[in-house]
Amino acid sequence: MNTSFKNASFTSSPASTSFTFPRKRHMSEPVMMSEGTGHIVEPFGPTLPSMVRVVLNKVDDPRSVSFRLDRNGWAWLVWKRHLYIWRYVIDVKRASIPCRELLLPPSELFHHAQLVCVVSTSSPIPACIAVSPEGHITYWPNISNESATVSINADLPGQECDSLTSVWPIGCVLATTSATVLLIKPGIGTKPSLSCKSLNCASKGWLGGLSKRMSYLMPMGTPTMETKRASVAVPIAGEGLHQRQRLSTNIFILSGTQFQVWTLEPDGQQCTFDLNLDDIIRRQFHQAIWEEKYDLRGIQIWLLDIKSDDAKKVRILAACLNRSESNGLINYGILSFDGNSPKIRETIELNLVNYQSHNGEGNEEMLYTWKLLATPAFSFMISHDRIIIVGGDSAMDSVLSERIGGPFIGSGLTVENLPLVFAPSIGLFVLRSNQTLLDISMNETMGDVRVPDHLALYMTHHNLHDLSMSEDSVNRYKSAFLHFCGKRMDECFEILNNIFPLQASPLTPQDPVDIWTVALCEKLVDDAPISDPRWASTLGRSDVEDPLGLKSKMLIKNFLADKKKGLEIFFSFLRVTGIWPRLSGIVVKDEIQSTGSILYNSYEKIGFSMALHFLQTDGRYRKILDPGIKSIVAIRHESRPISNLSFNDIFFKDVSCVHQILSALVSLEEEVLAGGDFKCIFDAVSVTTEVILVLFAELRQLTSKDFGPIRQTFLIPLLESPKNYEVSPWYVKSHALDALMKQATLLVTTSSLTERPEDRLDLFKQLEQLTDIILDGLKLEVESLKSSDRYAQKLADFDTKRGSLLGNLVGLDPIGAIPLAEKYLDFTILVTVGYGQKNIGRLGEFFEKYYDLGFPRFTFEWFLKQKKDGELIEYFSRSKYASLLTEFLKDYPNISWHHSTLTEDFYGASRTLSLLGTTEESSLDDQKFFFCMSKLALLSTGTDNTEEDLDTYNRVNKRLSLVKFQEELPNEVLEAHGMEKDTMRVLTPSQIIDLYTSPLIQPELINFWKAASVAQFLPESRPEKRLLITARAILSEKWNEWNIEHPLDVIVPSLLYKFLMLAVSNGEELEDYFQLEEMSKLDILKELFEEGNAKYLLSACYEHILQEITTTS
Repeated sequence: MNTSFKNASFTSSPASTSFTFPRKRHMSEPVMMSEGTGHIVEPFGPTLPSMVRVVLNKVDDPRSVSFRLDRNGWAWLVWKRHLYIWRYVIDVKRASIPCRELLLPPSELFHHAQLVCVVSTSSPIPACIAVSPEGHITYWPNISNESATVSINADLPGQECDSLTSVWPIGCVLATTSATVLLIKPGIGTKPSLSCKSLNCASKGWLGGLSKRMSYLMPMGTPTMETKRASVAVPIAGEGLHQRQRLSTNIFILSGTQFQVWTLEPDGQQCTFDLNLDDIIRRQFHQAIWEEKYDLRGIQIWLLDIKSDDAKKVRILAACLNRSESNGLINYGILSFDGNSPKIRETIELNLVNYQSHNGEGNEEMLYTWKLLATPAFSFMISHDRIIIVGGDSAMDSVLSERIGGPFIGSGLTVENLPLVFAPSIGLFVLRSNQTLLDISMNETMGDVRVPDHLALYMTHHNLHDLSMSEDSVNRYKSAFLHFCGKRMDECFEILNNIFPLQASPLTPQDPVDIWTVALCEKLVDDAPISDPRWASTLGRSDVEDPLGLKSKMLIKNFLADKKKGLEIFFSFLRVTGIWPRLSGIVVKDEIQSTGSILYNSYEKIGFSMALHFLQTDGRYRKILDPGIKSIVAIRHESRPISNLSFNDIFFKDVSCVHQILSALVSLEEEVLAGGDFKCIFDAVSVTTEVILVLFAELRQLTSKDFGPIRQTFLIPLLESPKNYEVSPWYVKSHALDALMKQATLLVTTSSLTERPEDRLDLFKQLEQLTDIILDGLKLEVESLKSSDRYAQKLADFDTKRGSLLGNLVGLDPIGAIPLAEKYLDFTILVTVGYGQKNIGRLGEFFEKYYDLGFPRFTFEWFLKQKKDGELIEYFSRSKYASLLTEFLKDYPNISWHHSTLTEDFYGASRTLSLLGTTEESSLDDQKFFFCMSKLALLSTGTDNTEEDLDTYNRVNKRLSLVKFQEELPNEVLEAHGMEKDTMRVLTPSQIIDLYTSPLIQPELINFWKAASVAQFLPESRPEKRLLITARAILSEKWNEWNIEHPLDVIVPSLLYKFLMLAVSNGEELEDYFQLEEMSKLDILKELFEEGNAKYLLSACYEHILQEITTTS
């Protein structure tokens, strides 16, 4: 609910028509412009980031802040050396990215947003290039890492940089105030870099045509007729053409009056067209304003800005001054021509702007503060103080900054060509055409608007009085609407203030204003033509006053047109009275639907009714439609009335239920399927589908033409707003969707029974069109919830239906299913079909086209899910996507080593295999395999091995040694512990030592020595483990029972003596294995050391070994 509406009242006083904004207020409702009614001002996008709001609140002069946005959804603001970057549109394909602050380099001049470009890359986080006024260039490859930058200096001594224009991924074009133009290019490679190159046309240069211009210099010594300043325009990329695919880009450069066309490519640049516009434009102004009365040489022109659209139509904002006149007035105009045409000179058209300014001191610099925005329908001249709107069917409009509450400090176009402007006091707002609102405002009359007859009949005093006094709030609401139609605004607002009191708390999503507005809308679309006496009699309204003699709309075609006109006036009523911004949502079947969406659906149903009635004029379709209409009337329990009303009269009265015709057609079709032969079934399914498709085709034509303005004004903004309410086409939120889905199933079933290829092809085409209709509606519904917590569930439901519908197409014609799979981004279908056709080249095309949507990763994951690891490596490891696969497989080391081997990255394969071996725990055989393959990969690298390679080689060998120790464990110890060599898990070094020294097997010297050798793999606990091995060797024999008379007789043959002497002979230190004091503290030996004989013998053993060591040395 729009909370600001609670503090406003419905009033027709003059104060309510000023629409001025207090400073620092966030605009929350649309505003009609005071100097014209052709456009409205509406807020756009989410709330400004907090750090941006802080800056705007603390600056004293808003003009010290500059702003800019691009079509990719990024906006940025510059204040002093601070650059703030954020997204001004919500992108469902990106994670939420917070506002970023970057620090610009020091400068003696003011930094400006026009010298910054934020460019989208393959990463969700964009890159940024900023240029200081002196020409210091800073490049952030990723704005989330502000310290990682690349900086260079452009060679621009004494020049001031003016603008930076993105032609990414080729680079950015830098223009100076003295007409120098540079191309800034990012480096190719893993390390970010930048380079600069001057753009100079080889044929003429920037001074081309100078001699011709000199001929126009006035002999009286007038100043130069041209100021050298450069501007750059980049044609908007066509829809569906991503930046990564723009390998070649045309740009238009304007320097003074010199116009050039350049083709930019990654490996070069070329000037393809060069024309001086001075003489052409001077003559156009001369003829249009002064009708050639003055000397042509006295006219000075300035070309201030240039823009181009996707069709390469160029528009130039121009100003001129006639120095022969004493008033010093500067006139403005917008020149347009086809940038593709080789005959530009003959195609230039001048559209004069009804605005003049005075030529004063320093005015030339002020001229260049004007910026141009161009949409297909309008041109927008924007300065700090005003916006001038030129074009369309309406007169020139303007918006003054003083009425908004501050200067306009930046502007730009969205990807949908919506003109956006930024004012510090209110943030970002859109200028939206208001031509569809019937030119009605609060202080205007309805004199030029024809009120439909059925509404005019209600506007009599008697009928209005009855409605106004009704206890039914909807009827009173209707009376306010009728007063509005009758230009009785005071009565209208009085009723509205009574039924929607200010003190009432909002009850979103069940606010009465929403419920009653929807109810009144339904009343209007289902209204009967009471000017028709047949209906007046049927409804018991034969006493309806008809002082105007309105009895013309008896034909259904005309009455539907009247309903359309009536609902358009109703929409204007909602706008003008301020009700529209207050509307939010209504709960329908446990889901909150946007009230505006429901209202628009009612309007579009009128269009569907018109299409349906038009189809009845065709005899073939009438045979299908008439039975369906009769069945609906019968189901409603309405018999044919005696007042001569036809079935069509009754059916088309209730426009809100017109969607029932789809279910009726499918039901009648199923009756044929139940008892007919195959030819009857084929004909029924084919013709019924044809009727449905033609109906929607007719509706699509209506919505793009007659119904298009209302759609653009009322529905499209709902999709752009971040609200939490569902926007759904009418055929998605009714039983019509079930009927369409069932029809799709019937087409598949019928196609499977059809033998003739041409018949199957016809059915496939019908199924393709029907699928497109269904998915288009479902997609709109899902996208409307992109900022809602219900989005994930809705998207999952959409994916399920999309998979089912497109799966039907794949079953009939896999290749034929690709266009819709691309349109609705069903990557599963694209990969499945590409793989099934063994067409890896097609998959490569999709890699390029949908790179930023993650198609490569999706494809790789699909292969893994389908257990096609080998084919994944086979198809992509030696392709140009090998680097992408390398990055992807970092999370899948079990596969990545195969890929590294095929790409001859043996070092990478060795490292991965070594890691796999180190982490392997379940199978000793697998661990041995990984280490052996790692060693083999390392050996395959050649002879130029580094010290690091040798270290890796030694580590792998060491791990293989440990594997060998585990493999050599005695069978009896494995059996004792329930293990088998073939299925043995990987044991730790400590566990291997325990098994070699286990008391469950016969003690042998070789086992104890292997245990001592394994101890080297325990760097931290090695001393304790060695003493433990010695202790177990002691416990393996009965030292406390031996005779001490001749100690050496029992010591020398003992396992302990042999083990210690073996260790010493292999270079080990005796103290590492045999420390009497430390060993006496071991729990397992405490009891033994308490025995005098044992302690004596162990001490003697130690003494004897020391003696042997001394003798030997």
